[in-house]
Amino acid sequence: MRRHQYIDVVQLQNAQRMQYTPELPDVRRRVRPLPIEALCRKRYAPGFSNVQASTSQRLIPYSNPLSSGPESYAGNFVKPLFRIIVISLMFAGSSASADEANIEGRWLSGDGSGWIDIRLVNGGPVGTAAGSTTEKEGDPPRLDDLNPDPALRDRPLHGITILQGFEYEGDHVWKGGTIYDPNSGKSYKSSMTLVDENTLKVRGFIGISLFGRSDTWTRDEL
Repeated sequence: MRRHQYIDVVQLQNAQRMQYTPELPDVRRRVRPLPIEALCRKRYAPGFSNVQASTSQRLIPYSNPLSSGPESYAGNFVKPLFRIIVISLMFAGSSASADEANIEGRWLSGDGSGWIDIRLVNGGPVGTAAGSTTEKEGDPPRLDDLNPDPALRDRPLHGITILQGFEYEGDHVWKGGTIYDPNSGKSYKSSMTLVDENTLKVRGFIGISLFGRSDTWTRDEL
């Protein structure tokens, strides 16, 4: 079936004068066939440029609402739906960026013994030890003396990496990372949840998240 059929405007005007509004199928039956010269007019069929078209007959294009062309009902439905999807993805991307930015800052551990500074590195959060609340001025720096690697046991704890490897999973959650506990010298798999702007729930576990322990950190900026 052709995408467009053509209806004689004059016949439609005559039908309106007789106060008769034909149904769509009747209009197509009542319209007389148009000469091939008119159908091939360059205005409506640019491919037939060598055909002399009549200029005495006015034509309007008729689109079948059940056709598969861009003017069909399906086309009119898909285009707005596509716009909605694109806008939704834009807002989702903006929300994710806001979450990732909000996790940055200095956080106080759950037991109040030390600070962890979290910054975005290559798009992911990385946490470093930022000091201990028990240290006093003039005290020697605490060393990473429980590290399983003997070569690292003489390094100061301040500035070492505590959190790394996380990826944002959506809904204020980061997964797939690891956390290092300097109090035991052990590393665990970890996930983090930004409960609110000032509360971060950090979970360390072995194997699966069910077997682990959670710690709630509080934002504590200088």
